[in-house]
Formats: sequence, structure tokens, C-alpha cells
Amino acid sequence: MKTTGNNLENIGKINPFKVPTGYFENFSSSVMSQLPEKEQKEPQVIGLWERAKPWFYMAAMFTGIALMVNIFIQRPESSKIFSEDVNNISIDEIDEFNSYYQERMAYASYLETLYDDEIL
Repeated sequence: MKTTGNNLENIGKINPFKVPTGYFENFSSSVMSQLPEKEQKEPQVIGLWERAKPWFYMAAMFTGIALMVNIFIQRPESSKIFSEDVNNISIDEIDEFNSYYQERMAYASYLETLYDDEIL
């Protein structure tokens, strides 16, 4: 097989493609006639709640984050209140609590021995 040099040199500057006459003058009208007709939709009415809903959600999210940070980072003040209450207790109140507690324990011990004897 014999190969020749550059094929572009053989062709030269001749354009082998041709456009039919009047093609571009009628091009836009022919394309537009082939397209289907679009239905005109009514614009959708968006209510106030639909517009404000993302803002409410965002405000709720930031409020929740602020509350969680406040709960987890801030030290509880209940221990401070408890320590102040303990310091204000008088000796008489402590003695009264001890006597009440001893009476309850004695009564519980009495009931335990009473019902244990009945079961045996």
C-alpha cells in the first residue's frame, strides 16, 4: 500500500460541507414550531407561616443549644444551698432527729422479730 504525504495538502482550502440556501433565515421559526406548547402555571402563594417557619426552627435550635450549654457547663447551686442549710441546724434539731430515727429503728426491729416468730 502506497502512502501519500499530508492529506490536507491534497484537499487544500476547499470546504466540502454545504448549507442549504435559506436554512438560517427560517431556522428559528422551524425550531419554535417543533417545540411543544408550555402550560402557564399560576404562581404559588406562599403564606406567612411558610416564610417564617425556618426562622422559628432556627431560633428553637439556638435556644436548645443555649439551654444545654447552660445545664452542662454551669455548676449546680443546690450544693451551696444544702451546705448553708446544714450550717444553720441547731443541736436540738439534731438530737430530735436522732431520737426519732432510733424510735423508728426500734419499731422496725420489733416488727421484724414479731413477724419472724409467726412464720416459724
